[in-house]
Amino acid sequence: MSEKMSKQVEAQIADLNIRLEESARTIAEINSSKGRLQNENIDVSRQLEDAESKLNAVTKERASLLAQLDDAKRALEDEIRVCIRSCGQHQYMYNYINSISYKLNNAEW
Repeated sequence: MSEKMSKQVEAQIADLNIRLEESARTIAEINSSKGRLQNENIDVSRQLEDAESKLNAVTKERASLLAQLDDAKRALEDEIRVCIRSCGQHQYMYNYINSISYKLNNAEW
């Protein structure tokens, strides 16, 4: 009976050793995966920081371009007002000269 129990205990020990080796392999694989995931996380975090930095730069550039566009619009509106005023003055002078010309042509000498 004791030899039978001894063989059973040896079989259980062998089974436990196999399980222990499998557990050690599983732990090693998990640690390896954890390391890979940590490295990927660092890379993704770096990419996110780069993307945020680029977004900030684009946002600043957009604001600058919008300000330039507003300045250009104001300058164009000012130029249009000057042109309209000039056209009005031109029309006034044209009418004034025509009026004088009419008077001179119809005047008796």
